[in-house]
Amino acid sequence: MTLPEFPVVFPSDFPEATGLIHFTETDSTNDEARRLFASQPDGSASPIWIMTDRQVSGRGRMGRNWSSPEGNLMTSLMCKPNCDLSTMGQLGFVAGLAVQASIQETTSLPAKLKWPNDVLIEGAKCAGILLETLSNEAQEIGLAIGIGVNLQHHPTDTPYPAISLNAAAGVSPTPREMMKVLALHFNRLHVLWERNGFSAIRSLWLEQAYGVGADITAVLTNEALTGVFRDIDADGRLLLEKSNGSIHLIAAGDIFFGATKGAIND
Repeated sequence: MTLPEFPVVFPSDFPEATGLIHFTETDSTNDEARRLFASQPDGSASPIWIMTDRQVSGRGRMGRNWSSPEGNLMTSLMCKPNCDLSTMGQLGFVAGLAVQASIQETTSLPAKLKWPNDVLIEGAKCAGILLETLSNEAQEIGLAIGIGVNLQHHPTDTPYPAISLNAAAGVSPTPREMMKVLALHFNRLHVLWERNGFSAIRSLWLEQAYGVGADITAVLTNEALTGVFRDIDADGRLLLEKSNGSIHLIAAGDIFFGATKGAIND
């Protein structure tokens, strides 16, 4: 990344001391966040949002390709959270709430949250979040919070339904308009998380969660489990209740609603 060509600015409509870098094209905003953090020997005290008009190598969870056509929002927050590595994952829930609130503010659509880090409209995915840790020569740890929101376009070849805000509402904000709203909501919720801990975020997340109490299939690395989505715990893990009444804690996996052939019930 060449900072003189793409300087960090501090927009007046952003939270105080929050920067923005706007590219016309890049490989991945998370990769830009990684390069930026690595280029600063002492890390960064200021959070910086990185957005791009076009992303040629966007990725989602588990290395999947993320469709990144121009007109959608592709952005990452580069930050240095004031917490240990084991707690950084909680910021995925903060980001999910921020995206959900931003969609409702800009379109009035009833967006909901899908564990662990997707945002849905009428059961179809309209946004996703990818957290990746960062490092520099001083061995400091930072975080890239990658966010993609389907504003104008959505893919049609995914294993789950997808939708764009434009398809759902007939109108959508521009990427820059959504970027401003998202930055403000994230800052508000991040302050809440710093002051009151994850319990406050967990309560808000559950109020907006999709599928609590419903049958789900959790596809894990080596197995698939079916049961009822009961809750998330104090660490953000999903509580799946199997048919025999036992509880299975899930820290990571893909969640599908309903039963899937070959899943394990007991």
